[in-house]
Amino acid sequence: MRVLLPTDFSKNAKYAIDYAVKMFEDHTVDFYLWNVLRASAYVTDDIMSAEATFTVYEAVTKSSKDALEGLKEDLKIEYNNQKHTFHTVMDYDNFVDSANQMIEKENIDLIVMSTKGANNLEKAIFGSNTLRLIQRTDCPVMVVPESYAYRPIKKIAFTSKYDASYTKKEFEMLNALAHLENAKVDVIHLMETVSLSDSELQVQSQLDEMIEVPHEFSNVEGDNYFDTIHNYIELKNYDLICVANKKHSFFERLFNLHNVELELENLYLPLLVLKAPNS
Repeated sequence: MRVLLPTDFSKNAKYAIDYAVKMFEDHTVDFYLWNVLRASAYVTDDIMSAEATFTVYEAVTKSSKDALEGLKEDLKIEYNNQKHTFHTVMDYDNFVDSANQMIEKENIDLIVMSTKGANNLEKAIFGSNTLRLIQRTDCPVMVVPESYAYRPIKKIAFTSKYDASYTKKEFEMLNALAHLENAKVDVIHLMETVSLSDSELQVQSQLDEMIEVPHEFSNVEGDNYFDTIHNYIELKNYDLICVANKKHSFFERLFNLHNVELELENLYLPLLVLKAPNS
């Protein structure tokens, strides 16, 4: 397993990193601690205090590299897990472009990140970057709520509108995470009619074949996705919410709504967004 861990060195980013490390405690994993510099990350004092032999680029990247190495050493000491290998990657690029390069170069299986950053500006930027990774990468993304403490994944809520067909490849990460703790999956269908159409029954049959762990199907009614899922999940004791973000589907449209960043910020459970190449 290869897991990409974006960080802006904030407490919330560390919560997401801790969540990922604990989630894979008993498994062999390569973790990539990844920081992308932006132009606004330039700090005049850093440049002014740089030695004459440093270029401007070296001056503005040194603190990031040092912070990544410090984080790496802290994690190795804190967890002391021989099954885990930590790598550090600093990049100066467009955030999504850099992510896609990392996914391809390192064969990344999963991205785990927080919804918020260090301060008000970073919260907005880090939150929007989370959404961009969901929208513009072909890698599963797990979004960890602010200050969320890890608990084993025993129950997973997979929500679907049954409006798109699925492939086995898309469900590899859901099945992998479910196998970690022998989790059960509840497939929650957001209904618009009183009964399932033939095409919806076909999608349900696909899901029945592709989900490898114990699972059951539930139908719920509601006009607003977030309100409906929130109200339903409040009645249950789930550890993870999961959706598949497919082209031309309800969830692709959902993740392009203007208010979805606010909804992501208000998450109170981790959210796993499944993606597969060209899905």
